[in-house]
Amino acid sequence: MDDVLTAPLKTARILTEVIGKKVTHINLPEQDFVRRLISAGLSEDHATVLGGLEGFIRQGGEERLNDVVLQITGDHQELSANMLKSASRSGSGSLAAGK
Repeated sequence: MDDVLTAPLKTARILTEVIGKKVTHINLPEQDFVRRLISAGLSEDHATVLGGLEGFIRQGGEERLNDVVLQITGDHQELSANMLKSASRSGSGSLAAGK
């Protein structure tokens, strides 16, 4: 499971490389995560749902997902890292450096 981009430390490392700014993973308790989302402007309902999903993933719920992308491409991490790098180069979304 550590080799997929969804591993938080690898995600932070790849995002740091892609956007050119230091990205650090912070392991927050679910309620702290929800409070941060609310303070960032999300509604309480939306933040609570996202917090619940984060808790579900931490408890291994994500491990039940299939590995179809891995079977087709041979590598989840490269596919995702390449997608992020491509988005950064094209200036799409907020991944472009300086945004």
